[in-house]
Amino acid sequence: MKQTTYDLSVTTQGPLYPPSEIMDEDGNFIVIGAINHSIDDRVEANWTGAIVSPESTVPDFGEKAPYKILELFSPDIPLPLHLADKVLHTLPLPLPCNNYPMVFAPQQYPDANSDVRPSYPFHEAPIPDRRPEHGRQLQRPVKLHDWIQAQGKLRITLEDEARIARFGSVRHFPFVTLLSNALSGNAYHRTLI
Repeated sequence: MKQTTYDLSVTTQGPLYPPSEIMDEDGNFIVIGAINHSIDDRVEANWTGAIVSPESTVPDFGEKAPYKILELFSPDIPLPLHLADKVLHTLPLPLPCNNYPMVFAPQQYPDANSDVRPSYPFHEAPIPDRRPEHGRQLQRPVKLHDWIQAQGKLRITLEDEARIARFGSVRHFPFVTLLSNALSGNAYHRTLI
């Protein structure tokens, strides 16, 4: 049996395109993650924070282009007030700065690629399967300052000659200062093939 513990980094990024899963009230991406920028004649990505324009160049799938960076910031130091107070918003549909098709099972979401939706503040985003008895969990705007406070550790245990991996538990998968009611502490187990 082998165990390793990792400190998890705060991020707002999934794939490189769109640049972030989060936007601000002006429709710019709030990116904490790999920031594409030009160095000489090549594109490199460095881990930091940036406000990125939705007018950034979108390359072919699998390629990289420099983001149109409006402002750089370090998520590891106290943010200037104008950034700390940015209210986080969902992405609109269709996705801006996207270089791959959204694919869903037809029975799951048959018209995904024709859907048009605005960007919403997190605390006002429509929840399609919400029931009145559930209530709205987020009651106030979520600000960038709130987001970057999150911390987490992940413990991975490999067993049976690394054919089985266990990913944490309530005790070994601690998260602190997360958004209230946004994630529950569950143990995840997956058998590796």
